[in-house]
Amino acid sequence: MADAKISELNALTGANLQGVDLLPIVDSDANNDGTLTDKETKSISITELRKNIISVTDSGGDGSLSYDSSGGTGVITYTGPSASDTRAHFSGGTGVDISSGSISIGQSVATDANVQFNQITVSGNIVPNDNETLDIGTSSLRFRDLYLSGDTLDLGGTKVNKNTDGDIEIRDSSNNFKKVKASEIELEDAQDASNKVVIRMDSSGTPELTKVNKTSGAAVETDVKFTTLTVAKNVTAGTAPTNDNHLTNKSYVDTQISTFAGSSNITTVGTLTSLAISGEISSTSTVSRPVQNDETDTTPIRNIRRMTQSDYDTLANASPTGIDDNTLYIIV
Repeated sequence: MADAKISELNALTGANLQGVDLLPIVDSDANNDGTLTDKETKSISITELRKNIISVTDSGGDGSLSYDSSGGTGVITYTGPSASDTRAHFSGGTGVDISSGSISIGQSVATDANVQFNQITVSGNIVPNDNETLDIGTSSLRFRDLYLSGDTLDLGGTKVNKNTDGDIEIRDSSNNFKKVKASEIELEDAQDASNKVVIRMDSSGTPELTKVNKTSGAAVETDVKFTTLTVAKNVTAGTAPTNDNHLTNKSYVDTQISTFAGSSNITTVGTLTSLAISGEISSTSTVSRPVQNDETDTTPIRNIRRMTQSDYDTLANASPTGIDDNTLYIIV
């Protein structure tokens, strides 16, 4: 191979060094006078240049790095890490396993897979990917409790919401109240631990409001209070009255009048065809009937009124008189 000349070296490139044995090197200006007369030209072998000036260090780690200086080729060789070297830097974590380069989490997480987790914490909304097609739980696998901080549960447009008093309201999508349908409604009071009030339809379809014992289910006698009660049909009393505030029924009234009269002489409701009194009505009551001119007068008694002597005198002294010939007055 030929030696390279200084004039031929415009740049230190592979093309300029191709086939060159010796590379000329010019020393710097030894006298610092800016002339080339005192410069010394030397040459260096390319092989020596590769061997002594260029070096490569392999600091370890995966793969390898080498440099061919002794053979004169000047080739730098890098060999990357093997697959096993790379896998050695990865390890499984919580719920994640790595085996032979394959990463797995113990179950399929494909978009169509059934995925199971112990507990999920989310930082955004949970929204189904389609409307009215997905369920939460099944008929045999149900969630136990549902904890909500909002005040409305929307069931297909019907809203179950909590008002400012903490009471439950049921409204439609326009915020109007909805009906509640049930076969029986129970009302309980913390002050009465033994009984409850039941509102239901009895076996004949008649509405029934009953106070019952929580344990036995037996009916319990109780008072029912209404501020205003309007009755469009009959009011039936099932038992005999025990004080002046109780309602009663026709059978009880007929029995009492029949006993009072001494015989069953009531042929028309409200009309007393005959009356026989064998003694005092009570220890504090007297009977008064308008005096007739004819002692044989048989004007029927159609009504019975109970009043004080003062009220009776007021009627008797009125002009015209307020006394009715068809009424029997019981003065108390």
